[in-house]
Amino acid sequence: MASCKTKILLFGRTGSGKSTIANMMIKGNLDSPLLFETSSGVRGKTISFQKKENDKYMVVDTVGFGETPQVTSSTLNNVEIHLQK
Repeated sequence: MASCKTKILLFGRTGSGKSTIANMMIKGNLDSPLLFETSSGVRGKTISFQKKENDKYMVVDTVGFGETPQVTSSTLNNVEIHLQK
């Protein structure tokens, strides 16, 4: 019987810890190398959405709110397509 992965979409303000949560969910730790790049400042490191999977989860990490001038419909469509896979 095929198992169904839980799909998780992380979104929120820049610097709120989305990529850190994504690393913990996929790797289970924060040891290097990180799968999702993180920053310690007010400028985010995520410049586009990123998707990674393990045996339990599919996690999509998104650009932080306030980091880019606008979220385009193309960006949202790309996230939707990856969540449906």
